[in-house]
Amino acid sequence: MRFLLKIKSWQLFILIIIPAFIPNSLSIYTTVMCLSLLISFSWIYIIGITMHSLIPASIKPSIKHFRFYFLLIIIALIMFRIAQLSSDNSTNLLSVTGAIIYTIGFICACGFAGKMLESVIEGEIVGNSDALKAIICFVIFPVGLWYIQPAIQRVLAKYDKQTI
Repeated sequence: MRFLLKIKSWQLFILIIIPAFIPNSLSIYTTVMCLSLLISFSWIYIIGITMHSLIPASIKPSIKHFRFYFLLIIIALIMFRIAQLSSDNSTNLLSVTGAIIYTIGFICACGFAGKMLESVIEGEIVGNSDALKAIICFVIFPVGLWYIQPAIQRVLAKYDKQTI
């Protein structure tokens, strides 16, 4: 999925946003929306992993928490799906719990990915306040990708030139 880092911002935007315009009545709607979610979460995950790998080993933070946040997101999405398929009154509690878990996992994953991106740009580990712009761009995803994607491509171009 590393190709997601090399495509243009508008191409990534189309890959993720176009499925939202498919009518809900079509039988492929759920599949296409799941694919769109997979692309968007994969993009954030690949950014976090790739930027983490570009940080020098002496200052590299642990990546275990980042992977755990994505596990929380997957658990929350499963909870949402179970709540959709269930028709009893416990679905409200399941949906609310899933929403809380999803929100925590998503914000923390975006925070790590944004912090790693800004750390690679700055050349040192930055704090959350220094990476706030990138974190906000990840959270307001469709709009923020216009800042994030070009920044990633600049970083990758810089590191590709250094390895030649």
